Amino acid sequence: MKHVYLLLISFILPIISFAQIGEVPIGPNTKLPNPLGNDVNSLFDIVTIILNEIVLPIGAVVIVFFIIYSGFLFVTARGN
Repeated sequence: MKHVYLLLISFILPIISFAQIGEVPIGPNTKLPNPLGNDVNSLFDIVTIILNEIVLPIGAVVIVFFIIYSGFLFVTARGN
């Protein structure tokens, strides 16, 4: 009996997960929208956006933290 339920779930689950609402236009003129925006057209653009919006802001905070930490180590070393 367990095998029947497993078999039933294996056939019905893909139908439920791939269900669509409404009609999807399919044809030679169908264009998919760019999820990254209209300005991103190449790998170079993606890397530039990642660097400018993620890496540089986080890196700036980390650099400030380490400058303060190195000043703290310099002051607490007392000439050693």
